[in-house]
This record gives sequence, structure tokens and C-alpha cells, in this order.
Amino acid sequence: MSSRFFVCAVILGLLGTLPFTSLAGPAQRPDTTVTVSTPFELPLVFYVAGVPTRLNTADSVARRLHRRHKIRTITKLQLREGTRIDSVEYTELDRMGNKILSYNPLFKARTQRQFDARGRITQTVQLPNPHYPYRLREEFNLGEKRYEAFRQPVDSAEERLIQSWEQRRGDTAVREARLLQPLPHRGQLIARIVGRSYTVHRDTIRLEVVGYDKDNKPVATESQYYIVRAGRHFESGEVSYARSMQALLDTSALARRWRGQGLSDAAIQLRATRWLRGQYLPETRNLYNTHGQLLRTVHFKKSQPPSSSNDWKNNAALFSTPVTSSSFEYTYDAQGRVSKEVIQMSVPAHNQFPARSSVVVTQKTYSPKGLLLTETVTTDDQKASRYEYRYTTF
Repeated sequence: MSSRFFVCAVILGLLGTLPFTSLAGPAQRPDTTVTVSTPFELPLVFYVAGVPTRLNTADSVARRLHRRHKIRTITKLQLREGTRIDSVEYTELDRMGNKILSYNPLFKARTQRQFDARGRITQTVQLPNPHYPYRLREEFNLGEKRYEAFRQPVDSAEERLIQSWEQRRGDTAVREARLLQPLPHRGQLIARIVGRSYTVHRDTIRLEVVGYDKDNKPVATESQYYIVRAGRHFESGEVSYARSMQALLDTSALARRWRGQGLSDAAIQLRATRWLRGQYLPETRNLYNTHGQLLRTVHFKKSQPPSSSNDWKNNAALFSTPVTSSSFEYTYDAQGRVSKEVIQMSVPAHNQFPARSSVVVTQKTYSPKGLLLTETVTTDDQKASRYEYRYTTF
């Protein structure tokens, strides 16, 4: 499915922190963790996305480049007015080009990683920092396709947060996640999540996800589709059963009887699968050039409704904006490297909030060896920030 580095975000979502990292495009981005006080609900799909076994194309190319030139450390510096220079990101690599240590000076966040002989990640450890005083550890058993996440409070024993694994049954991949601390999701507490992915067309994959409560009753469902051609992700989005479910309740006495018996929508949907027809609602589309390079990614999605938690009611308007769209556009140099990236985001007017939009343009330069040297980031108010990358070698 997706090779994104999702696991640390899962843990941080569990614990009330949200990582802001780009999931689109070939450009490398720093992982920044920001603590939030709002209860943030991750989609169920997020927990059964699969264990990452390989890097994306850009990171794979960068790793080969770093290995070839024996890069040991990378320091990203921000050049400010006058002679002031701030370190904004520090990375250590092993001799195979794997990133074994990342450090964010702003949040004093340090993450360690281990890899196997094939360069696949096997463990990550996020050390305690002033913004979050826990040690977070993740283990990946790639042979058994198992994943575990642990949290360790200061001066306390380590406690398990998540266990997940994958099995294949015929042409269907089944992924299950057990949440040892049940999570809130649209008014329900989820203790177990099961995802089933299967091919419905030569280029289309469906992922059906069910969330269960502590009594193993189905209380939530999500469905996604992915269109993949020649190994490239062209489109993905939600499979919505809302209209079909309403039509079923309007026309089926059996479905109404189920509802009268107190069955949840999730339970009814599972029982009535053969009668329901999902509607494909695109959320992401990608455009490629003839060389297979990603030119543009567009995201458009209706925001999830706010939680019913009383703690969130004051902020509900911020999280119920009808549609937020964003796009990422990439320009490449003659060597196939990203030389320019344009990010656009727009949010329509909603309630008392006016329409908002922003544009961020990043220009990149490279050394004769192909190493990233500078980034100049310009926002729509024409303010520019300049960054330099400095390297040491073994």
C-alpha cells in the first residue's frame, strides 16, 4: 500500500501529539513534532496501512548518493539576517547511507533508528524531550510482518501501546491492529482494527476497515480505494456507503429491524455488504511526465466532523471546514532532481472564518556531486528563508 513512515505518527496520535510531515512528493522533509491540546482522531485506515519495508524513490536515491560519497552527517542551517546562523536539523548516517539519528534542535527531539543488512528499518526510538517526557520505541519484524509500539514514562517500566500484524488469505491481505489503550473515534472507543485489502480491478485496490470496541462489537467502518498503474499511485480516496446505507434503511424492513435491535451502522453494513454499493470519492490525484517523474499532487478532502467530546466543542468550527484543498507541483533539472517545488493550499470561507489561501515556493540547488546544497523558501507575502546543507564524511 503506502511506504510512508507512518508508525511514529500513530504513536504520537495515540499520545496527543501530531507530527506534521509531508506525505506527498519526492522532496525530503524534516519530521517536526508539535504538541497539541486538541484530541486528534486519526482515521482507522492509518493503523492498518502496512509495515514500511522500503524507502520512497527520492529517499532511496538520496541513500545511494550518501553511500557513494561516504556521507557521515548532514546539518541543515538557516541563514538569518546579519551573520546569525541557526541549526534546524541534524542527521547522522551509517556507511550504507541509512539515517540512524535525527535531531531537531527547536524541539530538542532525538530519534534513533536501526536497519537490517538490506537497509530495511527494524527499530526506532524517540527519546524523551522537554515537550514530551516519554521514550517511544517501535519494533518491525519484517519477516513476520509484525509491528509493536511501546511507551516508557520516566522512571517507569515500558508499556506496550500497539500490536499489529499482516496475513494473506488467498488474494486478500488482512491486517489487524490491537490497541492496548482504546482510542476515541467519532464517539466510540476502538480497541481492535481489522483491514482487508483486495484487488477489484486490474489497477484498483480496495481497503475495507472495521473498528471494534472492547467487547469486540463492530462500531466503526472506513473504506478506501487506490488506483495504481505501472507501480505509480495515480488516485486514491474514500469509498462512501452513506447513500447506499440510507437507501437500504428506507427500503429494507430487515435493515430497520436490525437498527431497532440497537445494531450500529458498522454492524448493519457488515451484515448487508452484498446489498450495498460504494461511491468513489477522490481525495488524492497524481500526475506524472513521460519519464515517470511526479509533476503534481492534488489533495482535496472534506474535513472530518468534530468529536463529541466536551473538551473539543469550543474548537469545533476550526475542524469542520467543508473542503480543504492543496497541491504540490515539482520541476526537475536535467539530472532529474527536484529544482523547484510549489505548494498551494486553499480553505473556503466557513461560518465566521474567511476564505484562506497560501503559496510556498522552494528553490533547490545541488553540488557537482549531486548533494543538496541550498533551499530558498518564499511564501506568498514574499518573505524568503534560506537554508544550507553541510556534510561531513567518514
